Amino acid sequence: MKDDEKKLIAEVKSLCRAADLLLWESYAFSPGGKGPDVPAPGSDLVFPDHGAGRRIGDQEARFAFANAVATSDPRGLLYSLETPVESRYSFSGLFGKTERSAPAVLSLYRAGRTDKLAVPDLNVEFQSGRQTPLGRTLKYPKKISPIVKGIEKLLREEPSGLWFHLLDDADKRTLKDLFRTFSESIYCVQGHHDDIGEKTLLFHVCCLKMRFSVQRAFRAEANTGIDLTHASFQFESPVNANRPVDGMALHGWKVHRRSGN
Repeated sequence: MKDDEKKLIAEVKSLCRAADLLLWESYAFSPGGKGPDVPAPGSDLVFPDHGAGRRIGDQEARFAFANAVATSDPRGLLYSLETPVESRYSFSGLFGKTERSAPAVLSLYRAGRTDKLAVPDLNVEFQSGRQTPLGRTLKYPKKISPIVKGIEKLLREEPSGLWFHLLDDADKRTLKDLFRTFSESIYCVQGHHDDIGEKTLLFHVCCLKMRFSVQRAFRAEANTGIDLTHASFQFESPVNANRPVDGMALHGWKVHRRSGN
């Protein structure tokens, strides 16, 4: 990994942690939360109560991350939304069908660039909620999940990438299923496409109620992608209020907790 890419990934990791803090404080302040009656400084986001519970979606994660970029000091990065991409995609589940463009949800650019920002330095995909594993198969499902779509875009586009996943709550099964879905989606995409460039993919999972996040960077090699032969996406540790995500660092994941959790 080149020095400028290392610096970029370090900045993005820091932005993820800043977004975590905003999301946790906003969740605690919002209706149904157990936080103070006034929002913490910088926590301008509200999770509305829809009657059946609070809305928890990828849009909240997107706004929190964009806020982290905009308020970072020093301002080293710029961002765009719904960024046009180079590759064409067919998400019908049947190859040979009409392909179309699928914009990146959010893209980052180094602020000091002088090339008119033609190509982003990093693309970001956001998703939320619990997931049902696909099963380890090279066959695309007839209804392709948002995770497969997003991971395909991150792997096939030129820049490095970030997957930011937001959860309301979590237990051992939640994270185990989510990690399996990540691994199986990568396996499926890499089995169908060899136009994968050398890059770094960062996975970040933020849990609102338990106020922790986990994060790990993976290296994708040209044409072959991410090596899935090791235990990087396994999750074998209990998750509960007293021992949140203990043991995850053993598989290379970094844990970020809110003090007072």
